Amino acid sequence: MPTATDRDFLDMRISDVRRIPHAGQEHHVVLLQEAESDRRLPIWIGREHAVELALRLLGHGPQLARPLSSDLSARLVQALGGTVREVRVDRLSKGTYYAVVVVDGPHGAAEVDARPSDALVLALIVGAPVWADRAVVEITESDETVAEALAIIDRQEIGGPQALLDELAEEAQRQDPPESAAS
Repeated sequence: MPTATDRDFLDMRISDVRRIPHAGQEHHVVLLQEAESDRRLPIWIGREHAVELALRLLGHGPQLARPLSSDLSARLVQALGGTVREVRVDRLSKGTYYAVVVVDGPHGAAEVDARPSDALVLALIVGAPVWADRAVVEITESDETVAEALAIIDRQEIGGPQALLDELAEEAQRQDPPESAAS
């Protein structure tokens, strides 16, 4: 079973989560950044994972009223005597990223396939390192759609997890305004 040291993996960190306009729609993107460079890997994710990543990046996870699915995953691994060793973004196929969560347990190591968004949230919860296959990063760097998305991110005046949460809260309020006191 390959590990981050057997293949050419880059040490990444979750640096940001954003909502960006692209091709006439709003998309959510988590940004991984190489630990020792400006190299970035944007991964498109769903709204729910974007919200959870934003909350976790801001340190709000422990303050949530109820545990989320990712908390359940982390607690199950722990309850079964395991630890999450690392998360790897290790494949890209037809524009879709794939990840692996490596779990060390009582019976040895196991690799568990996961969506990158699920794996990255889990890594934040347990403090596991994040790796990305160098070949995946290099393919992504040459992709025109990725270059456009990074340019949009770089042009955004306000960004980051708090900006994402603020945007979503404002959007929710516009869609469901509070009843006025005069009603």
